Amino acid sequence: MERELYVKKRVIDFNSLLDAKEDIGQFEPAVIRQDKNGGRQQIHDNTIRSTLLKTSVKPEHYPDLNKSMLSLLPLLGPDLHPDRHRVIEYNYLKYNKGDFFTRHRDVIEEDHPKLIRRFSTTTLISESDDFEGGEFLLWDKSDGPSIEIKLEAGETLLFESTKVHEVKPVTKGTREALISWIAIK
Repeated sequence: MERELYVKKRVIDFNSLLDAKEDIGQFEPAVIRQDKNGGRQQIHDNTIRSTLLKTSVKPEHYPDLNKSMLSLLPLLGPDLHPDRHRVIEYNYLKYNKGDFFTRHRDVIEEDHPKLIRRFSTTTLISESDDFEGGEFLLWDKSDGPSIEIKLEAGETLLFESTKVHEVKPVTKGTREALISWIAIK
C-alpha cells in the first residue's frame, strides 16, 4: 500500500509540550548507540551528532501526548491504525549554535521486535527569536534529492524510521524539539 513520505500537522496541545519541556531531568550531551560484538554501547561522537538531550520524558507519563502522536499514523497511510502501535521512547533535544545531526536512520535493531522503531516524529517546541540554520532534511530514497521541511512551533512531523534524515548545523540561536519513536504493539 502506498504511503506518504511524511505528514506535518499541529495535533498536540501546546501545554502538553510545555509540560514535557519542564519534565524532571537535566540536559546531557547526546550519545549514539552502537552494536559492538553483539552488545550495545553508547558513545559520545560530536562528528555524528551534537545536541543536548533529556531522556527523562517517559511515554507512560504522557498518555494524551502519545494519543496525539499516534493519531497521525492514518494520515501517513490508511493501513496504519493507532491502536496497533505505541510510543516507545521520547527524547527532548536542544540544538544550540553549531549543533547538528548528520544523515542517519532512526531504526535501531533490538532483540525484541516490539521495541523496533517503525515511525519517528519531531515536534518543534521552540526556536529562539534569532534562530537560523538547523534545517530538517528528509530523503525518500537515500541516493536521491532531499526535501527540506520547515516546522513551526507546535507542529509535528511523522515519517518512517527507515527514511534517511538530517538536521543541518544551527548557525544562530537555539532550536528545541521533542522526538518520539513509535513501534508496533
